[in-house]
Amino acid sequence: MKRRDSETKHEYADAYFKENKIYDLQGLLRENETYTCGVESYVYPMGHSFDPTILNYEEESARYRFCLYLNIPYYIIAIEQGSEVFEIYLISENDNTICCNLNETLNKSAFVCWWKQHQSFTQKKEMTEAAPRIEGSIIDNILFANNLAWGVNIDGFTLDTNGKPLAIFEKRITNKSQVEQYDPRKYFFGTNKKSGDFPSWNILKTLADHLEITLYLLTFERSNRKIMGKTQIKEVHPSNGLTYTSPIKFIIP
Repeated sequence: MKRRDSETKHEYADAYFKENKIYDLQGLLRENETYTCGVESYVYPMGHSFDPTILNYEEESARYRFCLYLNIPYYIIAIEQGSEVFEIYLISENDNTICCNLNETLNKSAFVCWWKQHQSFTQKKEMTEAAPRIEGSIIDNILFANNLAWGVNIDGFTLDTNGKPLAIFEKRITNKSQVEQYDPRKYFFGTNKKSGDFPSWNILKTLADHLEITLYLLTFERSNRKIMGKTQIKEVHPSNGLTYTSPIKFIIP
């Protein structure tokens, strides 16, 4: 079973997230500035059924609890390989078990309507970097064909023992320089070939402020060298760009 995942695989970053129990959420949908649901999507093999028992309980529980704290439902969208039938499972938790309750089974046109009910705005930012990682994705192809945007991607979040969000993490991986020379502020306003970062940063900072938690920036380099930059985001401003609480600190394990 394959999970829809737009993130760059990075051995050290992935290990750091796992060790520190930092979880991700592929899609947080919103309509008129109000969050409507969290979503993940899985494609299961042709001729089989969706099997929730092989899901990672710890990760799915964290996603469910993150959405629960936002007072929104968490859905898993399951698709049989080669089909355009969408099984919408409403996720709950009971006795340390993730419960997948089949809510709806939708054809392509009905699924597009379902998505629009939860998030109707169009895709504006280019998916240049993520495009190779979602190439062939059934759900992305249908959304793009209908000019619909995927949800807000949460690179990382942590929870306390009661399931309350503690922090949000934005992960950036540079392939142009060593991480010590990399600063996302340089790219905030965009280039001739790439749009700026204000919308994506502003969404994350607004969410962190709503939850009254910290938004962290974590930076890595493509080489997989075991070094990480870390700082807190103080402000996101359309004219002034990103403001950090302190300079990026580089950490070597």
